[in-house]
Amino acid sequence: MPPLLPLPPFLSACRQRACPGDRVGKIELICIPTANRATVFGRAARSYLGNARQYGHRPELVVADDSSDPAVQAEYRVILAGLAGEFDVPVSYAGPEEKRAYAVHLARASGVPLAVTEFALLNPFRIGYRPGANRNALLLYAAGRACFSADDDTVCRPVPGPAKPWSLRLTDVPDPTTIRPYESLAHLERELPFAPADVLGQHGRVLGSDVGSLLSDKPDVAVAIRHPGIVQAIQENRLRVAVGWNGLAGDCGH
Repeated sequence: MPPLLPLPPFLSACRQRACPGDRVGKIELICIPTANRATVFGRAARSYLGNARQYGHRPELVVADDSSDPAVQAEYRVILAGLAGEFDVPVSYAGPEEKRAYAVHLARASGVPLAVTEFALLNPFRIGYRPGANRNALLLYAAGRACFSADDDTVCRPVPGPAKPWSLRLTDVPDPTTIRPYESLAHLERELPFAPADVLGQHGRVLGSDVGSLLSDKPDVAVAIRHPGIVQAIQENRLRVAVGWNGLAGDCGH
């Protein structure tokens, strides 16, 4: 898609309005939603905490668990106690009972009907897909603080982004995701250039930034924005990065 704006004046105006002091700078929480996968969760949490410790971070680990079996919930608590001691970090756990109590407290404190808070945090209709309620609990816990959320079946093995003819792209398409299939996990392992990287630090450097700050040290920028309101907001330096996203290697797509 060709640029829809006169690039030099547009980018120059954005860079002139840069406000690097507005950046968040520090991610305080690692949040992981999970259910019935304590061992897999432990592997994921240990990998992210290990990366954080390697680069001098000490985030709180927060877990929203939707396991219904009390024995599985107890297994999560044992794993969390071990991680807290191993990495010297605070941990917080919210299983079904903790989330139910929080739904009641939230309804009383906010005046919102209990049915609404239960719908947001629990699974009152017993549908098969439940991660959304867990993520709602984590987002409410993290309100006002920068957090990093990871799935419980992932492992923190950073890979640099793919080489492009531009270093940054501004676009207003609903989903700019690129999907690249691999023949097998072994093929993926051979192809991807795994390399050490400060995962929390890289996200923290972007969160809270205005667009001008992101453009200030990028010599090559691709712009493909059609919405005039977004263009004006960028030019007036009214936009900040609220959410970051990194790619996933090995996701089956389900």
